[in-house]
Amino acid sequence: DPVEDLGIIEKRPAKNSPGMTLILIGTYADLDTAKKVAQELIERGYKDAYVVKDENGNLVRK
Repeated sequence: DPVEDLGIIEKRPAKNSPGMTLILIGTYADLDTAKKVAQELIERGYKDAYVVKDENGNLVRK
């Protein structure tokens, strides 16, 4: 996989968009690190990459 060097890859069905799958990468110690990884993903061509936080099972965009 072209992004596995950035962290653990997890796939989840999107709760609010049936048929869509979310691709989650990594667990990071802080928001700055997560934002750097998101920027790296954008530079690699994943233009829709952004940071989310899991808050009690709900993904919240940061």
